Amino acid sequence: MVERIGALLDQLIDRGVNQELNAWGAAHGLPPLAWQMSLADDVTIEGTDPNGRAAPGAGEFCARWADLLELPEMDPFGPNEGLISWRGPTDDGKTIEIYAITDVELYNSAYPDDLV
Repeated sequence: MVERIGALLDQLIDRGVNQELNAWGAAHGLPPLAWQMSLADDVTIEGTDPNGRAAPGAGEFCARWADLLELPEMDPFGPNEGLISWRGPTDDGKTIEIYAITDVELYNSAYPDDLV
């Protein structure tokens, strides 16, 4: 029972994060991103293209959101990963990150446990 409640809470949090961030983005002329909140180590809110992390144009689409949120472009794990990412802290200690896969072959070779 407790496990099901935990999963339900995760869904509710993700749904709320999606609704609020996308409403804010819409007010600034942006289409919605797919948002997910992670509570693993730190509280992280991740945004990706709702058509898929490797969808055509995902990098440009995510860059528009990163500009609105004033997130700096990052190279979080090293060059030649086929990934573009923007990341920054919120004023209350959370991290917000937006990312897109720019080269599926490079990404799959760098992250074989997370194939696209």
